[in-house]
Amino acid sequence: MLVCAGGVLREGAVCLVMAAPIFYGSGILAGWLAGKAMRRRAGRLMSLSILILPLIGVPLEADRPPEAQTRFVTSRIHIDASPETVWNGLTDIRAIRDAEHRWNFSHDIVGIPRPKDARLEGTGVGAVRHLEWGRGVRFEEHIIAWQPGRELGWTFHLGPEAQTRMLDEHLKVDSAYLRLEEGRYRIEPTADGGSDLVLTTHYWIRTPMNEYAAWWGGVFLGDFHRNVLGVIKARAEATT
Repeated sequence: MLVCAGGVLREGAVCLVMAAPIFYGSGILAGWLAGKAMRRRAGRLMSLSILILPLIGVPLEADRPPEAQTRFVTSRIHIDASPETVWNGLTDIRAIRDAEHRWNFSHDIVGIPRPKDARLEGTGVGAVRHLEWGRGVRFEEHIIAWQPGRELGWTFHLGPEAQTRMLDEHLKVDSAYLRLEEGRYRIEPTADGGSDLVLTTHYWIRTPMNEYAAWWGGVFLGDFHRNVLGVIKARAEATT
């Protein structure tokens, strides 16, 4: 079924990876339960009952609209550089080289595009950061919090192309079931003269399986966070 979804429906790697545990897990469980039932009471009536069960579940699920939730993912890294040095390295993150990226599941196995460039236009609240990722993904971050050396916050503004190219053609990042809401860097000075850099991303989801979707959100956003934080750390420490 996964092969058909990829070849015929043109589902991307993100959707296939997220679907695989459900398909395999539910398929194994259903096969085991059906086999156990058939061994206990084999016959045409039992076979028909098992086949009808999925059809009964469809209207039951349709009567229960999914709940909307706001979730967040937070990552932290220690940097041997002052808060001022860290700040100067995170407002603009230009021309990220391939060698600066860290290997991770989301980018290297699933194929989610990596960040390549971030350029700030203006300063203070109301400024705009122009971002470019791989596969031609381009979008904007509008600054909503600006405290030099301490905090930078933004909202995401994605165009139609970025919405479909960021993850998957069938998994839009600004839709009725998923939306990126806000991102924020926080710089915390440490006793050794360095800094802890904290990156938090808030997102909104509304799916029949919010807990499962949120788990994948933690995987994908966590990998992205660690990748970007690693670039900022290496550059900031190289300047000290």
